[in-house]
Amino acid sequence: DEYTTLECRVNATGDIQSLSKFIYDAEKDPLAVKVDSIEISSRDNNGQQLSLVLQVSGLVLNQAQ
Repeated sequence: DEYTTLECRVNATGDIQSLSKFIYDAEKDPLAVKVDSIEISSRDNNGQQLSLVLQVSGLVLNQAQ
């Protein structure tokens, strides 16, 4: 095989500003990853504290032998 798939899951909490900055930074990073799924839910009655579940995958190229 020429590559391996790496899958990662991120669980994070915070307000809308911190989570949106995290997602923006992940999208702008030069490391190419694919967002497989994203889920944002409220952790309080006012929607001030949010929970984020993000699943990403990427390719790891294997060294030629």
